[in-house]
Amino acid sequence: PEATEQEIISAARHAHVLDFSEQLPDGLQTWVGEKGGRLSGGQRQRIALARAFLSDPSILILDEATSAVDAQSEILIHQALRDSAKGRTIFLITHSVSPSILDFVTRIAVMDQGKLIAVGPHETLILSCPVYQKLYQAQMHQRSRRSPVQTASIEPPVEKPSTPKQEELLAEMEDQEDAALGDSSPAILKMRRDEENPPAKTPPKRRDAMG
Repeated sequence: PEATEQEIISAARHAHVLDFSEQLPDGLQTWVGEKGGRLSGGQRQRIALARAFLSDPSILILDEATSAVDAQSEILIHQALRDSAKGRTIFLITHSVSPSILDFVTRIAVMDQGKLIAVGPHETLILSCPVYQKLYQAQMHQRSRRSPVQTASIEPPVEKPSTPKQEELLAEMEDQEDAALGDSSPAILKMRRDEENPPAKTPPKRRDAMG
């Protein structure tokens, strides 16, 4: 309540609230109904984030902050968190592993059935933690099937040359992803790979007149 108008506008700007509030009849003073009923889920989430920024906490804990928002709102929320991460510790509790999250998180803790099973950066977990591999690959598969407008976000990191061990792990990950998504059996997978790289045809043997 004691925040100044300038502080409110600054927090709203960092949380991307001004992107839509400037289109409302009375701007930030617009009546939005009980519990923000006249706003979308993404707009309500960004307002909640602006309130958190306004209190300027040294530690910020967000539980499923993007669970009920569209892809574009998710990107904006993560960008707001990235831009406001300096000088504070942010904990994100989420089932979503998106490029916009990976752009700014420094450490990921993987939970499985209530137990902590792995901790590390994305680059390490994607090669060493099967549970994280399956989650990440399944979500990337789903996102790749969305429209370009929905998936347009932050450029993915440049991939480093793989070592033989990494290539072996990545090959195993591909098999795990296909199995997790119920795409096909190993026999069909092998057939598809053979179709993609068909063996060279052996020319028929010539037969002489006595043959």
